[in-house]
Amino acid sequence: MNLNELEKTANDEQKKVPSDLEHNIDTLINTLAFAENLKSRKESHKLGNQMKWLSMAATFVLVIGFAWLMLSKQSEPKDTFSDPREAYAYFSSTMNRIASEFNDGMDKANAAMSTIKTVMSNETK
Repeated sequence: MNLNELEKTANDEQKKVPSDLEHNIDTLINTLAFAENLKSRKESHKLGNQMKWLSMAATFVLVIGFAWLMLSKQSEPKDTFSDPREAYAYFSSTMNRIASEFNDGMDKANAAMSTIKTVMSNETK
């Protein structure tokens, strides 16, 4: 239908618009919207169920894996030193090394802080 035919039809007073046309259109639109909403809910529910089962399966695998790991590592701890003096000497040397590394780190941090303070004071001048 072209524009001229549409104008003739619109101007034709013998053709009457049904009085309940607007109500019928509204009803049709609401029905289509409800059907679309229902369809999306079904898809969402289906996806939700799949995710629920997937998360349950993943949890089950994690629990079984963790239990297997814990059960396979249950053994009596073994002494690494038979002489307590030797163990103490090793412990002391380890603690001295940790203290030395810590002090080196603190020296580097203090040097960095003084460099930052110097740069900041030069920028404010």
